[in-house]
Amino acid sequence: MQEKQLLNRVSIKSSLRKIIAWSYYYSGLYKIYQKGKIHILMYHRVLKDNDKAILSMQPGMYVTESAFNNQMIFLARHYHLISLKELLELWKNGGYSKDKSYCIVTFDDGWLDNYLNAYPILKKHGIPATIFVTTSFMGTNRWYWPEKLSFLLLNKYQDLLDLSDGVEVARDDVVSAIFTSVSDKCDCVKSEQIDFVIETLKKYSEQSIEDAIEKIYELLNISVPEERAVLNRNEIKEMSNNGISFGSHTCNHKILTGIPLSEVREELKKSMSLLTAQNLNFVPVFCYPNGSYNQEIQNIVRECGYEAAVTTRFGFESEKPDDYFGIKRIGVHNDISSTLPLFSFHLSRIRYRL
Repeated sequence: MQEKQLLNRVSIKSSLRKIIAWSYYYSGLYKIYQKGKIHILMYHRVLKDNDKAILSMQPGMYVTESAFNNQMIFLARHYHLISLKELLELWKNGGYSKDKSYCIVTFDDGWLDNYLNAYPILKKHGIPATIFVTTSFMGTNRWYWPEKLSFLLLNKYQDLLDLSDGVEVARDDVVSAIFTSVSDKCDCVKSEQIDFVIETLKKYSEQSIEDAIEKIYELLNISVPEERAVLNRNEIKEMSNNGISFGSHTCNHKILTGIPLSEVREELKKSMSLLTAQNLNFVPVFCYPNGSYNQEIQNIVRECGYEAAVTTRFGFESEKPDDYFGIKRIGVHNDISSTLPLFSFHLSRIRYRL
């Protein structure tokens, strides 16, 4: 009964948001409300509208190609689009105008679909963007652990349920957490379930999660498909020559608050060194994996030579940031921005008061 009431409240809230978003968009209020603000958008993946990967994707990880195209057209018409490098120059040398609505497009992780689906749209509309890449993944067939887990849940769900009965296996805390998350949910795999399991695991260390997933793969006698999911150097080079800049997202995408500070420093130094050695359109801005950081980590980012760092905290920037190493962004994903009314409304703080 409580679950049903919760679902009803969520449905009512969603419907109300759509109605208000529609009114906000067609009234043209966004043309006034957004003036003087700097919107730094955070994307991850851009998938084909009929991509089967959507079935196993966390809702907050993607937008569809058609939605992204419409969003870029909207931004090109109503916003002053600049690169992240131009934003740093603006903050350094002045020139900020309260009469303009600024916007910067960024992507996290360095997914292959950024090149296949997003880049042609950005190029067509002349929109600059920055991609924060995980350098050790570039040009490899490595998968991030959430994708490895998603593949298991989508393709081996019944096998996982059967395996979860094994007492010996469940002695591992993380393996046990995976089995518990699976058995607690319904027997039909949906993106919401996958999201639940992934978020449940984030309290554990990166290495323990990787080890647990590898153990389950071995027990099921399967391996990760040989399918590249991230950018290679040729793709990065091409985009770099055509308006796309690149920043660091560490080497291995480890959550920095969960590893020793010496390792944090190594991740930051090595990733910057790898990017600058490629003679790319490099921007000296760092992106915190999972948005996790603290004051000590911020200090290391500064010491390693980065000029700024972006977070996952929702918000706008203005003439000068409150914190160059805690820059706010606006996450964009399909479930809350699939239409232009929802997208325009999402770019306002009003959306977060509902």
